[in-house]
Amino acid sequence: KSQSKFRLSTEEFRAFLDHITERYFDRKPVILGSSASGFLALDYAVNRDRVKAVIAVDPVNIRELNLSKISVPVLGIWGSRDKISDPEDSELIRKLKLGRTEIIDGAGHACYLDRPEEFNRIVVEFLNGL
Repeated sequence: KSQSKFRLSTEEFRAFLDHITERYFDRKPVILGSSASGFLALDYAVNRDRVKAVIAVDPVNIRELNLSKISVPVLGIWGSRDKISDPEDSELIRKLKLGRTEIIDGAGHACYLDRPEEFNRIVVEFLNGL
C-alpha cells in the first residue's frame, strides 16, 4: 500500500493553481475536479478570480464553502447512486446565479466511468455554452 507524503493544504493548492494559471494560460481556464479535487476546484473559484468556469464532479464537503462568492458558471455533476458525495448537495450549486447541476441516473461516485458517454455529453454541452 503506497503512502504518499505529498499533501497540500487548501491554501497551498490555491497557490499551486495560481502558479499554473499564471504560467501556462493566456486566459482564464475552465477547471474540472472530481471528488476532493472537485472541492478544491470550487474552493479556488470561491477564493480567486482566475477561472472562466468550474466543473465539479461528485465534489465532497462542499457545505464547508461559501459558494455564493463564486461569480463564474459552475457545473456540478453527480451520480444518482453516489455513496461518498451526497447528490442532494447539488441543490447548493443549483441555487447559484450561474449554477447548473446534472444527476446521472444509475451512476456512482465515479460517474464519468460508470456512464462516460452521458458524462461527456453533459460536459461538452456546458463548455459549448460558455
